[in-house]
Amino acid sequence: LIARISDGGMRDALSLLDRCISVSSLVTVDTVSSSAGLMGREHIYTLIDAIASSDTARCLKILDDLHKGSCDTERLVSELIDRFRSFLIVKTVKNPENLLVCTSEELTEIKAIADRFTKDSVLYALNILTTAADAMGRTQNRRIEAEMALIRLCRPENDDSSEALLVRIAALEKEIENLKRSGV
Repeated sequence: LIARISDGGMRDALSLLDRCISVSSLVTVDTVSSSAGLMGREHIYTLIDAIASSDTARCLKILDDLHKGSCDTERLVSELIDRFRSFLIVKTVKNPENLLVCTSEELTEIKAIADRFTKDSVLYALNILTTAADAMGRTQNRRIEAEMALIRLCRPENDDSSEALLVRIAALEKEIENLKRSGV
């Protein structure tokens, strides 16, 4: 987790490790998460579940709860980008374990969650989230950028871009495939 957060930067990794050690002599995932301003893994996966379910109200409530808990909104969007990158790798690469830094249990969890998305919806999510991350660097109210991104992710029908259309078509194709499998 420290390596992933530091993105290969040795000084950043050592700095984060120092912060963790100042909090606790036992460095755990929770220690690293809180020292780096990350929310717990359960929060990120709950948020992704709400996105997969197109539950805008739930997404905004989770974001509000995290915001009230002093979660760094930029870090949240960065974590979402990282997770959706993992989903994309799982969906496009034969041996994703060679490209992802995670345990085998995490890889199983990532694969299960990735199955809830189409490749087009993952690409759309990455586009929306990276755009939001870029915009956060130019605005004072990062929360609004995160909210707009979550709304776009949950409601691609409100977006007239070609990427949103691909997501909507892929969702329809998946629904038709599910109906065919159930004999309809």
